[in-house]
Amino acid sequence: MTIMTVDLPDSLFSELQQAAAMRHVSTESLLVEMARHNLHEIKSEQHFRERAARGNPERGLALLEEIAQRSQ
Repeated sequence: MTIMTVDLPDSLFSELQQAAAMRHVSTESLLVEMARHNLHEIKSEQHFRERAARGNPERGLALLEEIAQRSQ
């Protein structure tokens, strides 16, 4: 495990402590959970950007139109 020191504004640290208390977890556990969540979002966004770059916009729009026609 790596130890990291982070400088936070006092008000942000206070909010983190309050949020951690509300979840009945330590401030450290909350920060780890938040980091995991944010990394997952970043990786998901990158994945979809890569797929979009390989995709065919015209085909995608045609598929959406086909779906819309079916639901009418």
